[in-house]
Amino acid sequence: MSINRKPCKRLVALLLPLLLISAFTFQTFSQTQSPDCPGNLLKNGDFATGVISVGNGNFPPSTVPGWSPAFGTPQIAATMGCNTPNFVTMWGNKVVGEGIKQTVNIQKNHTYKLSLCVRVDPTVGKYVRFNVRAWDSSSTSITYTGAAPVIGLTGNITNSTTWTPVTLPNWTAPSNFDTITINPENDNTANDGNTVSWGWIDNVCLQEVLPPELYSCDGCKDITTKTDLETFSHISNGVYNFTPVLSTNQQNIIRVTADVISTSSTYSPASCGTNGPVNSYVVGASTAGSLSASVTVPGGHEVIWHGFQTNLSGVSFPMQLHFPPPPKGKCTDTLSFCVKYTITSRDCKTCEVIVCYGPFKRSGLIISTAEDIKNTNLTP
Repeated sequence: MSINRKPCKRLVALLLPLLLISAFTFQTFSQTQSPDCPGNLLKNGDFATGVISVGNGNFPPSTVPGWSPAFGTPQIAATMGCNTPNFVTMWGNKVVGEGIKQTVNIQKNHTYKLSLCVRVDPTVGKYVRFNVRAWDSSSTSITYTGAAPVIGLTGNITNSTTWTPVTLPNWTAPSNFDTITINPENDNTANDGNTVSWGWIDNVCLQEVLPPELYSCDGCKDITTKTDLETFSHISNGVYNFTPVLSTNQQNIIRVTADVISTSSTYSPASCGTNGPVNSYVVGASTAGSLSASVTVPGGHEVIWHGFQTNLSGVSFPMQLHFPPPPKGKCTDTLSFCVKYTITSRDCKTCEVIVCYGPFKRSGLIISTAEDIKNTNLTP
């Protein structure tokens, strides 16, 4: 519920009465995520879709699909935010205020990155920061003055005229969590409306950070290897053409293997499927340079190329991989997978790299541009 900005002694005296329902703003609901946040684990992170704004925007009675009040009654502002329609505005200090929450699947020992766009309410002008916390609602009561932030705090936002993009440091979950809350605060500890700050928030993005390229084998410290993606396209029934391009300064190659070691998918909306690991396997492979291809186990995860290749520079390694078919209709998903490449030379020096690809946004037969593919450099 909004606070009257006029000074007074008690916070409760500052609470505005619920406004009469005077205006409605309606947008057709969609789970489409912002292109600036592929693989967003949060639904409707930009507050741009499905919003119904009633009166002064308090929700409830207003509705913001994917989000609900964590504390008090935050407001949805049905106007342009940080480059997208709509944003959330809320107030608070250390001990009292408003906040928003969403159910999310955060897994122990996985690493996450959270970014958001924030600003101080220009009609108030005080500094504000946002407190982002992850909770296990089955074992912990979610309260405004709960435990210290698990994910992090934004810095103090003082610029009253512009939106400020903020990215928190990467965070590795110490346990499983099912809820994320976000609330504004400042350093004041009085239950007094004169001591709170007002903040605006938009474009909340929570992404899992895929494992970095791994380095192994003591004899590989002087070896560099690069992987580029030449092809990732859907053929039919969940079978994809996948062609990495490998380059290395390792000489006289007699064998290269590719092993798909993990695959995961995140669906939007959640009713379209179960998020998490999914089954994938190798269907076939073709010659790479002068190296012949062999799929060792039908329905397995490994391809072996063998023969002799003096120099491995910009050589395509075409293969066909089977993933769950892309969703249909209004459903989308983001697909990510990791491949371990093992390169062996004639003198039996074997070096390995693990490369993760994606997330690829899939809708029907359409795959988004793979901007997040990681090239690999095999150095310590």
